Amino acid sequence: MYGRMTEIFFKLLRLSTGAPEEYFPVLTEKEWQQIYDLSVQQSVLGVVFGGIEKLPNDRWPDKMMAMKFYAQVKYIRSFSAQAAEASLSSVRRFSREGHRCVILKGASAAALYAAPELRSAGDVDIWVEGSRKWIIGFCRGVNPASKVYYHHIPLAKVNGVEVEVHITPTWMNNPFANARLQRWFRDFWKDDSHLTRLPCGGGEIPALDLAYNRVFLLIHVFRHVFTDGVGLRHLMDYYYLLRQGTTEEEKVEVVAFLNQLNLAGFAAAVMYVLREVFNLPRECMLTAPDSRRGAFLLREILRAGNFGMYDDRLKGENGGNPLRNFFARTLRSFRFLSQYTSETLWLPFFKLWHFCYRLLYKSV
Repeated sequence: MYGRMTEIFFKLLRLSTGAPEEYFPVLTEKEWQQIYDLSVQQSVLGVVFGGIEKLPNDRWPDKMMAMKFYAQVKYIRSFSAQAAEASLSSVRRFSREGHRCVILKGASAAALYAAPELRSAGDVDIWVEGSRKWIIGFCRGVNPASKVYYHHIPLAKVNGVEVEVHITPTWMNNPFANARLQRWFRDFWKDDSHLTRLPCGGGEIPALDLAYNRVFLLIHVFRHVFTDGVGLRHLMDYYYLLRQGTTEEEKVEVVAFLNQLNLAGFAAAVMYVLREVFNLPRECMLTAPDSRRGAFLLREILRAGNFGMYDDRLKGENGGNPLRNFFARTLRSFRFLSQYTSETLWLPFFKLWHFCYRLLYKSV
């Protein structure tokens, strides 16, 4: 299914998590370049370097390649620190306004890693308690040019990092599944029992607890697979989340809810990928792995890379013509029809509705 270098790449990812690997071969300069390229494509160069650090000296890349890794890792550490500070600043900003909030993904996912500073950071996603009207008004007050989307609003850069304010953490194309999901998210704010605090830089940030994250992070991976492609960084976030432990009662509860969202099959595919790539123990899995769905998902991940940046099938989906983009993305989604039928069939309707929604807020 995948070649020798991909399996060696997986070995380094497993080493970074602290898992033992019985044998690691001596690689040529060309082979180390392939490992470097795979690490960049999947946005896991920092954690791969964490695996390299655990190799015996005679298995390390040569000096020039090692310096190439070092340079990128230095940048990753620096940007991770910037993202952590931006997360803390964003939380303080909304706290001053009297609104509870949580940091989604990002720094809250990094806090679960063995070496949080080696996780490649992206933008800051902050979910704020409040009505849609208030959140849009606040964001437009800060930046009148802010574009409004169904689930979030890109706000501005903080400490050099893009900040997105979330009206809701995520969504489903199927309106009936989405209604269930949004009710479940609204319940989060009813009390503080599902709110946790995680270390971040020099302080702490509010975050979703494990129960909410088991659903949210899985849907986040699904959204990327379904739209623009996903890299192993997102799967590694989920790996570290599940390594926190899940009781049998919690597994039954989360799988029952995922069934209501038509995502139990996707969860089984993700369990397969986490087993194949990271050797996730069976006791940590939410459900039994599905090898057929999982092999398909892993092929998509390896082909598309982080945000689908290396997927030649995405050409023509992000041009200047909205109608052309709509048809390109809709046609692309139909390769998921047999596995994720509901989301595939509802996609065109959601996109049309979302286009009208953005027209309403002058965001097209």
